[in-house]
Amino acid sequence: DTPPTIHVERPVLYVRQPATLTLADILRLAGVSITDPEETIPLSALQASGYEGIKWSVVNYPKGDGYVIRLNVSDTPGLDAPFQEIAIFVEAADTPVGPPPPNLPPPPPGKKWGTDPEGNPILYIPTAVPLALPQTGDVLVVAPLAFALAGLGALALVSLRRRRHSL
Repeated sequence: DTPPTIHVERPVLYVRQPATLTLADILRLAGVSITDPEETIPLSALQASGYEGIKWSVVNYPKGDGYVIRLNVSDTPGLDAPFQEIAIFVEAADTPVGPPPPNLPPPPPGKKWGTDPEGNPILYIPTAVPLALPQTGDVLVVAPLAFALAGLGALALVSLRRRRHSL
């Protein structure tokens, strides 16, 4: 009998605020798999410790240590695999993002891959490019402007009607 082996392709992940990841996202993005010559062990058998302590709102990179998830698994006879770890660094929301590096797994819905200033692949939530059209939170600015434009339009119509009647 041989113990199983936990494989981790990408032991370090970088995430830009406010992006969050589920444990399933982390395992998929890190490329985690389990091999055992005697049996098939699913990823659901992994015991992950440390995920519950992640605070996605805390920026702790580059000055902090980041978060570490420890992965453990054992096979049917009870042989333990050597543990593996995945480090996760949360970067500030204003971290500049460059083009994505090649050969990365698809990002979770609503997120994209990019490259941080140090050249690390980073997951982030893309922000919309500001348009000239008002957004939902702009009601206090847009409403008075709309009323003012409507008033000017009404004045223009009244003056055109008076001009037509006077001719």
